Amino acid sequence: MPRGKQMRRANGLIVLTVLILLLSSSSIFTSIQGDLEYPKQLYINSSFFKEKEFNSNMLISHPSIEILSDQGFIDYGFAGSGTEEDPYRIENFNITTLAFNGIRIKNTTKYFIIQNCFIDAYYTGISVDGVAPFTVKVINNICANHNLYGIFLQRTDFMTVSGNECYNNKIGLAFQFADKIEISDNYCHKNSQSGIYIIFSNFITISNNTIYQSRFAIHCPYIQESIIESNTVTNSSYAGFYIDSCRDIIIRENNCTDGIFGILTAHSTLLTIQENNCDYNYESGIYLSDTDSSNITSNYCDYNRLPGIRIQVRENILIENNTCTNNLGSGILTHHIDIWLYNPPIIKNNLCVENLYGISIYSTDSVTISYNILLRNSEYGVFLDDDSNRNKIHHNDFIDNNENGTEYGESQGYDDGFGNEWYDTETDEGNHWSNHRGSDEYLIDGKAGSSDPYPFGEPLVYTPTDGANFNIIFIPITLLLVVRFVYKTNSRKTKSRNRL
Repeated sequence: MPRGKQMRRANGLIVLTVLILLLSSSSIFTSIQGDLEYPKQLYINSSFFKEKEFNSNMLISHPSIEILSDQGFIDYGFAGSGTEEDPYRIENFNITTLAFNGIRIKNTTKYFIIQNCFIDAYYTGISVDGVAPFTVKVINNICANHNLYGIFLQRTDFMTVSGNECYNNKIGLAFQFADKIEISDNYCHKNSQSGIYIIFSNFITISNNTIYQSRFAIHCPYIQESIIESNTVTNSSYAGFYIDSCRDIIIRENNCTDGIFGILTAHSTLLTIQENNCDYNYESGIYLSDTDSSNITSNYCDYNRLPGIRIQVRENILIENNTCTNNLGSGILTHHIDIWLYNPPIIKNNLCVENLYGISIYSTDSVTISYNILLRNSEYGVFLDDDSNRNKIHHNDFIDNNENGTEYGESQGYDDGFGNEWYDTETDEGNHWSNHRGSDEYLIDGKAGSSDPYPFGEPLVYTPTDGANFNIIFIPITLLLVVRFVYKTNSRKTKSRNRL
């Protein structure tokens, strides 16, 4: 091939490569910019939930089972000897019956396992009551179409309930007066009241369950020292998680979407709510009512129809490191918090982006709001109503909020209260306001006539994406140089071959 034509082809290849790299870089930059500003989680579509296939023809048809003592296992002739190593096995049965209970076991001391059964009875599928600790496992059963419980266990400790499917019951899985229970990998759907219901129980672990279409996905009144983690709940007609009158509960790494509330608490204390995704709920992602001494940290509350996080609490509440974006109400909202709190709430290090308000405070006193990023909220970054007094707002970044202005002005903050301080009185440091120019005080909209006398000229917390821009431009230039180097190397090799 003539050298001129070879050069034109190589240069054309280089130009084409550059165009492809620039286009891909643009899309990569958009993605990175989105990740920096909008750390959202994926919406969970209801098509994710599909009923498990189950061939009842492979099971043995069996009438209802009732065992009221250890002798009952022998009378029924179940396999096993009742030891931990060789438990009695109630398995592979199709129990479709009009009896009140499909399987009822009470007051036994022997080890047993109920597994791989399909149960459709009148009142309850599986009922276990008052058996010895450690002796029960209920795994991989289907319990459907009961007027009350799919599976009901009470007055029994140290049980394992795993891999069951419960649907078309009033309550899928129910426990009471039962401690140290492992409830995992169950699938509860289309139960009219609750997917999982636990009352008067302690030291419970509820993990990796999938719950769809119940009034409450997981409802826990009066439980203590328990962990609720890594569950997926959606389409709850009221709340994904309802924690009522509980103490010392960890709720973490759950996904709750498409309910009225994602996580709802009442009359509780010592809650840790962390790293949950609470998206697309019809009211709030997280709502704490009459709750104290609790932490809400590192949650994602996005695309809810009212506030991302809403609190009506007693005292000692920390709201930290949460991301609240694209909520039709506020990112974070407080209301009717007692004026005389000894340890009022602290709201810090949160990211509130493109909500109606970033943080709104109603009938609340003495809250500290600091080190938050309030970005592109359609109205105010922070809003204080006329019954919110002596709150402290400092070291926050207010970026491009209220860009269209309101009838009250174009400030990014609003204050109708009394004695609210928009700066840190100990350090004489205020907030950063993206629309502030010069060294004068920054005026706050509202009847209070407040101002930030010590505004910062540069952002305190918010990090622009300049670094991402540099990397995105640098990558294609580097690749271009590599292409050019490869071409020159090949050209030199060609010349050497021609000389030979």
